[in-house]
Amino acid sequence: TVTDECATTGDDRMEITGLAPAEAVTARLHWTDASTRSTTVERGVFRFEGSNPAENAPYPTDVSWSRGDGSEIRTASLPVKGDEFCIPAPAAP
Repeated sequence: TVTDECATTGDDRMEITGLAPAEAVTARLHWTDASTRSTTVERGVFRFEGSNPAENAPYPTDVSWSRGDGSEIRTASLPVKGDEFCIPAPAAP
């Protein structure tokens, strides 16, 4: 899941969490600028915390999982695209 908090205070927090395949020990988040960020899988769960991407900035696109020997198990796309992070709420009528 991708959870984002678009706050007027400027705390545009983003959290990406999920279940990992049984053999996974590492989860890697892939960004549009080819950078990655890794985290340890604990008890079958992974979690990334950060800030929502700014407009026109690189954004995460998918997550992959690896075994202890570094071999990749699989990759999955995230359920949101770059322009869908921190979508403003509609104006009140």
